[in-house]
Amino acid sequence: MQLFEIKGIKEKRLNELNKAGIYTPVDLISFFPKKYLDLTALTDIKTCRDGDEVLILAATAEQPKVSYIKRNLNVVKINMSYDGRKVTLTYFNQPYVAKNIVVGKYYYISGKIRTKKGLDIPNATLFPFTGETAPIPVYGRIPALPQSVLVSAIDAVLSSVSLTGYIPPELREKYDLEEINTAYRVVHHPGSVSEIAEARRSVSVEYLNYMLSVYSVIRRTPSAENKRVYRNRKSQLKEFTDSLPFSLTADQQKTVDDIIADFENGRCNRLVQGDVGCGKTIVALIAAYYAILNGYQCVLMAPTEVLATQHYVNAVSYMTGFGVNVVLLSGNLKKSVRDNVLGEISSGRANLIVGTHAVFSDDVKFAKLSLVITDEQQRFGVNQRSAIENKAESVDVIAMTATPIPRTLALTLYGELGVSTIKTLPAGKAKILTRYIPSEKERDMWEYVRKKCDEGEQTYVVCPRIDDTDDDLVSAEGLYKKKKAIFGDEIGLLHGRLKDDGKNAVMSKFAEGKIKVLIATTVIEVGVDVKNATTMIIYGADRFGLSQLHQLRGRVGRGTLDSYCFVLTDNEAPSVKERISYFCSCPDGFELAEYDFDQRGGGDFIGTGQHGKSGDFAISAENIKAAKAISDELIKDESYVRQISGTITDNRFEYFKSITLN
Repeated sequence: MQLFEIKGIKEKRLNELNKAGIYTPVDLISFFPKKYLDLTALTDIKTCRDGDEVLILAATAEQPKVSYIKRNLNVVKINMSYDGRKVTLTYFNQPYVAKNIVVGKYYYISGKIRTKKGLDIPNATLFPFTGETAPIPVYGRIPALPQSVLVSAIDAVLSSVSLTGYIPPELREKYDLEEINTAYRVVHHPGSVSEIAEARRSVSVEYLNYMLSVYSVIRRTPSAENKRVYRNRKSQLKEFTDSLPFSLTADQQKTVDDIIADFENGRCNRLVQGDVGCGKTIVALIAAYYAILNGYQCVLMAPTEVLATQHYVNAVSYMTGFGVNVVLLSGNLKKSVRDNVLGEISSGRANLIVGTHAVFSDDVKFAKLSLVITDEQQRFGVNQRSAIENKAESVDVIAMTATPIPRTLALTLYGELGVSTIKTLPAGKAKILTRYIPSEKERDMWEYVRKKCDEGEQTYVVCPRIDDTDDDLVSAEGLYKKKKAIFGDEIGLLHGRLKDDGKNAVMSKFAEGKIKVLIATTVIEVGVDVKNATTMIIYGADRFGLSQLHQLRGRVGRGTLDSYCFVLTDNEAPSVKERISYFCSCPDGFELAEYDFDQRGGGDFIGTGQHGKSGDFAISAENIKAAKAISDELIKDESYVRQISGTITDNRFEYFKSITLN
């Protein structure tokens, strides 16, 4: 079954699904609801304050009105009657909403209410009243795909396929897990609120079991099979480190020593974690140089072309004088250039290969690959990492992350890896002060940005949405249009819907200082070091995990200038205020990671976002513990190991044993 075979999914909608990370039927049914409307717990508007989330039942008072204000901008207004009062629903650039509204009919309405000028709910979620009381699932918005079409597509998959998980019935019973097909149906169509948690838990444990099993299989290669020999080259390595324009911190030096000890003991499989700006990259280059001194090749992978290019430039500047031939391999190389680079790699003349996912390609052949270093490892799927690791026998692996892994998660996911932690920041590192900005101070904040722009400094502005059509949030495109009149050519826009060439061009202009204010989505979370960037503004800060906020904050303060991070949110819930306050007061990424894992689970740390951008898997300490116990039991069976190994070799990333049509 393919997505295009589903009724209502034509080319335009298929493209939008792909942009949301949905390529297969499994991706589609793993696009979980972001929330559920409990129809047994309606809101009393009389007790509401401005900005509160509400769920009401109201009738359409009159025919909806669609106003075309200007080109590419229209507004739908629907007046509803609630308890004798008028409630107005407002939608921007969604004229199709008006077509299905029937005057006098009752609808469930969910959204944030505004009370300052009457009662208004912008971009409300709307469902017809049917008399049923089962919870209604609400999904993250996908452009050009109404929720009704999305739900129908999900139902088409659920009714057409049968899933077989890797967890056998006896272990499901032992750990009180639902049968996987049943769990998926309950996630999307719960009969009651109480059913949802158990269904999500069952799906989560199935997913985690597969993930943990894959990690175990990858790590099972015995050290004895590693036929490489590392001779002592520490004196030559010291010459290299002495040539650097800075001294290594104690944590950096210890990490280097740990890696060299791994090499000499016959196997390196190490996670290097460290806060933003702690100097992981130079540790990676030192490790690569030691492998090169011993006659081997090394790959350094980055998740974006911009970051890969930055690593390439740094490697060339530090290593060329030491006889290292560094090449860059990315998807945008011209054919003649790419062919030349491939020749350098296959012949062994290239010692260090820096690249993006392009290094996974079948036509990339290595002469003597021994070491794979993955920067921002959680951004690569298990299959991608294993694909490059399988290009050489028993390759050594160093995984780096600037998102510190909570202790519970690290011990579980990486228990068989060596873990090195770099906490000490280099001397002279700029300070970053974090401040919450209330709405009445927003204008003052932008005056500060204008002043810094005039002084030659640069600013990042991160928005939680690309366009203006979802959740009444500040959008990148909307804010860009508003501020373009003030900053002119000194402002730029960057988001995930731009083509790679466009993204690289904008980021390059910002890195060169031609753009002073960059308005973007979280695509800049992993980016180049712009030492002149001294201000980070984050709108809708409540929408991000603390570790992600910390990653964004780490984009500034990369040079010697002290910097500011300003966070804004219109969500006044006590729990949100507490999280934002904690973030503003805590500069330590490790403490934030522990706090965030306790509060929100582990989705941010193991990359579950690849399954779409709505609700996530339920990644909790309890679920991880159960999945680890199941995986440890199953991995004893060699037939199970062969099954899991097959999914890695085939470069697939499915957490089901089989998917069959009914």
